[in-house]
This record gives sequence, C-alpha cells and structure tokens, in this order.
Amino acid sequence: GIPPLNGFVGKVFLTVGVLDAGQFAYAVLLLIGSLMAGVYYLPIIITAFFATSEEAQQQLTLAPPNSRRGWEIGPSMLLPMVVLAGIILLSGIVPDNLALELSRQAANLLLGS
Repeated sequence: GIPPLNGFVGKVFLTVGVLDAGQFAYAVLLLIGSLMAGVYYLPIIITAFFATSEEAQQQLTLAPPNSRRGWEIGPSMLLPMVVLAGIILLSGIVPDNLALELSRQAANLLLGS
C-alpha cells in the first residue's frame, strides 16, 4: 500500500473510516499491520528489483538450474502483466471515478436496471 497505488488508497479509506467511528485501537492495528507487511515484503522487493542476476539466482533455490527465469519471459506473458500494472496505477491515481463507475456497471449488469 504505497502511494499512488490502489492498496494505499484502500488503507487510507479504512483508516479514515476507523477514525470516524472513534476506534483508535483499530487504526493503530492497521498501521502496525501495514508496517509488518512492508518489513515482510522488503527482502522480496530488493531481490526482485535490485539484485544482480547472479544474486537473484542464488536467492531462487527452488527452481531447477536450467529453468527459465522471470526476466526471460516472452511477450505473451509480459503483456498481461504490463496491462494489469497499468490498471493498478490508474486505479491508484483516479480511485473514486474508476471504482465507482465499475461498481455501477456491475450492479446494472447483475440487477438488470
């Protein structure tokens, strides 16, 4: 949940709702959970984005030695990841309009109104 991604927007809305309800203990729990998740994912992010290929290969001990690595994927696998990453960035930058419009369309489709 880092800005401007959609996870951050969700955590902000949860925190604002909890504070509006006067439940400060839950707001503290949300913050502690966010910090713990950040600490948990930090080694994964460092390995994925900042490690050299030799360091990453040492970290990925579960894959067989001759298996393909993530940086050797073809366009058919790269395109969906790029599209989803774009949607995540877009929904984080414009959270209100996109999510609300998609919810309305889904409700109209399901309820037939």
